[in-house]
Amino acid sequence: MGTFVASAIEVYQDRAYDLLNNRKALSVGGTRSQGGGLNVNGKLHPISCYCRICHNAREQAKEKRRESGVLINQTSEEFHTNGEERWPLKSPKDIACLARTVEATRVAQGHLLNARSSRSHCLVRLHLTRNTGDTKKEQQFMFVDLAGSERIGKSGVTGVGQSEALGINSSLTALGRVIKSLGERSSHIPYRTSTLTMLLRSSFGGESVTSVVVNLSSDPEHIEESTCSLKFGERMVRVKNRATMVSGTSMSAEMEM
Repeated sequence: MGTFVASAIEVYQDRAYDLLNNRKALSVGGTRSQGGGLNVNGKLHPISCYCRICHNAREQAKEKRRESGVLINQTSEEFHTNGEERWPLKSPKDIACLARTVEATRVAQGHLLNARSSRSHCLVRLHLTRNTGDTKKEQQFMFVDLAGSERIGKSGVTGVGQSEALGINSSLTALGRVIKSLGERSSHIPYRTSTLTMLLRSSFGGESVTSVVVNLSSDPEHIEESTCSLKFGERMVRVKNRATMVSGTSMSAEMEM
C-alpha cells in the first residue's frame, strides 16, 4: 500500500507561499541530516548511531564517493517549508485540478515582451510513500519552473513590476553562485543566500537525480538572453549527483530494537 500526494510552493520576492492554500505565507526551516540509517544484519541502526560498525561504513562510503567524484555530503543541512497543504492524487482528474489551481493562483503579470509573465518561481512536489512490511520507502519528484531573468529596459516594467523583476534576477543570481560553487567543488556552498536556493538544496544532493530543460528564443533580438541561458545549462552539467535509496523501519519496528 502507498500514498501519493502533492504540494505546490511559490517563491515570490524571496518568500515562500502555499499555492494550494490561498497563497498562505510559509516559513522555511533547516535540519541537520546524517543520511539514512544503516541496516546491519537485518536491523536498522538509527541515523544518530555512532557505533564502530556505523562509523566504518560511513567512512567507506565517503571514500567511494570521493573516488567516483560524486558530490555527496551525508552530513548536510536540509531546508523545507513548514505546514504546506498536501493534496492526495488518486486520478487524472486530481492531477488536472492541481495544475489548474497552480496556474490560477501563481502571480503573473503582462509586460512588453509577454502577455502573461510569471513573476515567481514555482516548485511542485509529488510525494510517494510505500510501506512493505516494517519497511517504509519515500520518494519525491520535484518539478521546478524558474521565472526567466528579465531585462527591465526591454520589458518596460515599473513600480511593483520592476521590484518583481529585480527579485527574480536576484534569486537567479544566487542560484548561479550555488551552481558555480558546486561545479568548482568549493568547500562552502552558499545555499542560504536566498529562499530559492535553500528549497533547491535537496536537488543538488547525493540522494537525487536532477534534469534541466533550458528554454530558448529563436528570435535574434533575444540572442543575449539565449546565450545566458545556454551558459547556465553548461554550468549545470558540471554538477554531479547520483540517486540512492534511503529505507527506514516503521516506528513500531524500531522500538523493538
